[in-house]
Amino acid sequence: MPALSPPAPSTKSTKDGAARQAVPHAPEPPVRHRRSGRGAALRLRNWRVRRKLAAVLIIPAVAFLALGGLAITTSVDRATKLAAVERQIALGRQVSGLVHEIQRERDRTAGYLAVAGRDGPDSAGAKQLLGLIGQDRQAVDRAAEAYRSALPAVRDATDDAGRSRFATADTALADLPALRAATGNGLRQRAVFEQYSQLVAALLDVAFDAAQGTEFTGDLARDVVTLRDLYQANEFDARIRGRLYAIAESRGFGHGEVQEFADLRAQRADARARFRADAPAEVLATHENVVKGQATLAAIRIEQSAVDRYQAASLDVDPEQWWAASSTALELVHTAAQVLLDHSVDEAQEQSEAQWRQTGLYAAIIAVILLVAVLASLVMSRSMVRSLGTLRDQALTVARKRLPEALRVLSGDHHNDQVIEVQATTVDSLDEIGEVADAFDAVHREAVRLGVEQARLRRNDNGMFVNLARRSQVLVERQLTVIERLEADEADPDQLTSLFTLDHLATRMRRNDENLLVLAGSDSSRRWAEPVGLPHVLMAAIAEIEQYPRARTQAPEEIAIVGHAVADVVHLLAELLENATEFSPPSTTVQITGHAIRNGTEAVITVEDRGIGMSPQVLASANQRLAEPPRIDVSVSERMGLFVVSRLAARQGIHVHLRPAAPEGGILATVWLPARLLAVAPRSFHHPVVGRPVPTEAAGNGAGPHRVLTPVYQPTPAAPNRRVRPRAEDVLIAGGARADRRGVW
Repeated sequence: MPALSPPAPSTKSTKDGAARQAVPHAPEPPVRHRRSGRGAALRLRNWRVRRKLAAVLIIPAVAFLALGGLAITTSVDRATKLAAVERQIALGRQVSGLVHEIQRERDRTAGYLAVAGRDGPDSAGAKQLLGLIGQDRQAVDRAAEAYRSALPAVRDATDDAGRSRFATADTALADLPALRAATGNGLRQRAVFEQYSQLVAALLDVAFDAAQGTEFTGDLARDVVTLRDLYQANEFDARIRGRLYAIAESRGFGHGEVQEFADLRAQRADARARFRADAPAEVLATHENVVKGQATLAAIRIEQSAVDRYQAASLDVDPEQWWAASSTALELVHTAAQVLLDHSVDEAQEQSEAQWRQTGLYAAIIAVILLVAVLASLVMSRSMVRSLGTLRDQALTVARKRLPEALRVLSGDHHNDQVIEVQATTVDSLDEIGEVADAFDAVHREAVRLGVEQARLRRNDNGMFVNLARRSQVLVERQLTVIERLEADEADPDQLTSLFTLDHLATRMRRNDENLLVLAGSDSSRRWAEPVGLPHVLMAAIAEIEQYPRARTQAPEEIAIVGHAVADVVHLLAELLENATEFSPPSTTVQITGHAIRNGTEAVITVEDRGIGMSPQVLASANQRLAEPPRIDVSVSERMGLFVVSRLAARQGIHVHLRPAAPEGGILATVWLPARLLAVAPRSFHHPVVGRPVPTEAAGNGAGPHRVLTPVYQPTPAAPNRRVRPRAEDVLIAGGARADRRGVW
């Protein structure tokens, strides 16, 4: 069989000694007092803490964002509308200027049509008025150009109703050239006047009707209404100027013109009443001061005179005088309206900017609140996760390092006067996590306490095992001595066979006592002071089993086992040989062979049988037990041999491995001996004293460097027919071993 080189054993050797009564103790660490509280809910318990906190935060955060977003959206919408209306009110400057110029063109055109109808279009008066109308038209065109320049920014920001009003005004303004052309083609005065008035109404709707609404608050909303009322009253003043100017040029009221003029005056009165009702006191006072000038009083006097003389043949009203007085009054009203309009534009701009500032403030407040909430959540989650992480790390440290180390100390022989310290966790928070940390500390202390109790019980049990085993060993040794004396004196072969059987049973009892010592972690009482040759070690192991005649051994004489390991190696091999002979047919032999490997620095011993073998699962379990000695429990008694082999192998650093023996079947056990257990053989084989086992060469195997040795028995000269059963100590003594002073076999 080739030499094997198994890997180094993974188990650590432990020192075994007598049981002691002293046990370690675990002092109680100071208990931190915490507030009581409920544990976390079991819902979504598999989520991470950060995720749970995020889930708890996300619902109010989303709700807050929704409400805040709605508030911001509303504020932005209001600010946008305010800005749009503010631009629309600002457009009133261009609209008011354009309306003022159109009113002048309309009213003078009405006078021109009256003169042309009275004296003809080629008359000097008509031509003179037509020249003035040309100047008015140029002023209207300039005002219309300014209006169109400011129009796009306002029209694009308005709603559908506003765009409809702009479209109406644009259509009417686009028809102005055709209206002017129709004026020279004999269009009736009343139709021309109405077309101009519709254009003025459309422009006023663009400037002021769209600006009325709920977007503005306070004085600005009242100013917008006041402006609308003022410009409507001003429009009626302008219409009265134009109608009375045409009537004065016609030298009197025509058919139906009296009633029409009366209606205009009534509408103007209503508009002025609305203006006085809606206008603030200071605006109304300013307006009254403006319109109480000489020109206004002259216009009122002329208008009243015309009304009073409406049935007379002549009104006695100078058209130019009326035109000058009424135009001056309209200019004063227009100036007052411009002041109020400028004030309204400034107020609208302030409200729009204030609304934008409020919107920005809302957004900033919401962002700050969310940021604070997120930061607070991150801080709290980080604190909780850090505490939980610290507790987890320390729990794993306790589970993987501290507690196993404490149990290892408890299972050794150097712990009896050593204190096992239980370190408290460093989580010192006063919340539920701290309470869990305290609970874990309590569990840790209880685990150490239970370990101490188990160590005490185990040492007590080991002490009982050792005492019982020692006592049994003494009785067995005395029994073996008596049996040996009976064997030496017995001549009857049948009685001698019975004595051999009794001798073997006593030997097995002695090995069982040694097994108890191994279970208790104690050393064997059999020790040797000098190295013993490997062949004698193998033969000593054979001598320990009942069916020793079936064993065959082969080993080099140059290798020896150090004295302190001889007893354990013999015991280990004896257990393997016992299993090999028990589970193989009686007609077969069991081969135990030794080999030197790695230039003689190490050795491998194989024990091979031709038995029933083992299933792969059982074989794997057995090798696991051999590699890692299990804890002592009830199952150990069922497989005492494997447990003893694993304990002895771990004690001496020996590696044992089982595998199927091919091709005949059976089991091949490989025992790897490290270099520290080997020594140079002190001497070669020699024959022992008469009556002791003698190694002899088997037939046909004496020529090789290794010899196949079989224990045989020679009769003593005094009793030719008497034989003594071989024992391991006899074989080792025959190999030149000398017993240690600490104990003999």
